[in-house]
Amino acid sequence: MGPTGEIMVGAGNPATGEGSIYIRQPSGAWSEVALPDETAWLSQFVRLQNGTYVASGMSLLGRAAILKSDATAQNWKSIDMDLHSYSQINALIELPNGELLASTGLMITQGKTKPILLRSKDQGTTWAVEEVKLPITQFHTLFLDGERIYGGPSGDHSPVLYYSDDFGLTWVLLPQLPSYKTYKTMALQPITVNGKQCLLALMWGYKIDIADRVVRLYLSNPEMTEWKEQPAILDSHFIFSFYVTQAGTMYAGSEKGMFLRSKDLGKTWEQLAKFDTNIGAYAIFQHNDKIWLGKDFVEPNHASLWSLKN
Repeated sequence: MGPTGEIMVGAGNPATGEGSIYIRQPSGAWSEVALPDETAWLSQFVRLQNGTYVASGMSLLGRAAILKSDATAQNWKSIDMDLHSYSQINALIELPNGELLASTGLMITQGKTKPILLRSKDQGTTWAVEEVKLPITQFHTLFLDGERIYGGPSGDHSPVLYYSDDFGLTWVLLPQLPSYKTYKTMALQPITVNGKQCLLALMWGYKIDIADRVVRLYLSNPEMTEWKEQPAILDSHFIFSFYVTQAGTMYAGSEKGMFLRSKDLGKTWEQLAKFDTNIGAYAIFQHNDKIWLGKDFVEPNHASLWSLKN
């Protein structure tokens, strides 16, 4: 949420590599704020209790970026830390104790990373580097449920999912999922099924080889001891974004320009929109009871931000 109480989004210009923040005004107009230090885009935002902002994303060189701003969201400045050795920030959350936790990877070879958590105890001014000694490349998603963090990694072979009850200092392994060649967790979070809390896991990856790309949705039992695979999400082989409302309605930005919705916990899916580009949605979020999606801009009449009419 921006300083006006309206939407604030991060965007990047693929032609120049320059990133900006766009803040919606009460009138419906948008104001643009350019980002410094060759920041390509910001994709995660945290508004602190004092009204200031911390945001994370990626630099022009494909490395991690963390910026801070005052309460106006007009004055962004990179943190005083060398992030050149780290991949883009995949997740940024504020913990109940006021700490900030960000997920990234330490670059070791081309395409390979070691999992790293960056932790700030002073509202994003300074950050400590914490090595994650788990068999993953990095945490792709972090979901906070009360004082429990659910961590969905990316990695090779057998997917491993975790939760932490000490704000990410130690991690507990969740039940095993089917084997993949490589995988990425697009979502890992609690969801209510028949009045009981279960876990939802959305996985994307290669089952056997690069030609066998799959998207699979799993629901756990209430005891979180086993998983049940849900039907396929239409003919999707990629999912770029995923969002679940408090009522349990699921939205997905898929390939082939498809924007999808499920009202029955992933048993069936309906196509709400089909865009000319391959990306159905890069980001999905809810604001004032309306669903919004952000995607790539295509001339002449395809805007990059859309809202669902009903």
